Amino acid sequence: MNVWLDDPTPRIESVFRRIGRESFADIDLCNRALEVRAVGFAPREHGWSGIVITPWFLNLMLFPSTSAWQHLGVGERRILELPAGSFEVLGGEDGELGEYAYCPMFSTMSLFESQREAVEVAEELIRQLTDPVTADVVRQRNPTGLQWNAPPAESTVEFHPARRDFLRGRAAAAGCANGE
Repeated sequence: MNVWLDDPTPRIESVFRRIGRESFADIDLCNRALEVRAVGFAPREHGWSGIVITPWFLNLMLFPSTSAWQHLGVGERRILELPAGSFEVLGGEDGELGEYAYCPMFSTMSLFESQREAVEVAEELIRQLTDPVTADVVRQRNPTGLQWNAPPAESTVEFHPARRDFLRGRAAAAGCANGE
């Protein structure tokens, strides 16, 4: 098992760029306005965690950082307790990255109009998922930890209007490939 002592961000980005070139180059479901980016990775209670943006998904991802890591086989599911609540994660493995766990946040990447917008949403997600102060807002939006795309409940937390509309699914749908 790979245990990450240092920030895995450069390796994560490199591996997913390679995967994009080799497996997703001609897939119309990809949003060509987006590129691979790892956002907010830091060592936390469950290992290195952060958000990975690709043209084909936006996922919360976790990588082992200590011997406290709990093995999760490929495709196996587990409920992960975060400051924001309980979230179902799935096990994965890559030859270069080793073992990891992930929780899909967005699988329809055509919702994002730009890389900047995707990064802003990723930064907001990681902040809310890991910050106990905003945990109640996230629980209201995703009470089961299983349906992040469900419309959020009203809250008193102030958001940038475009981001609030995006998180509620009101953003204009951007075309997938070639601006379609």
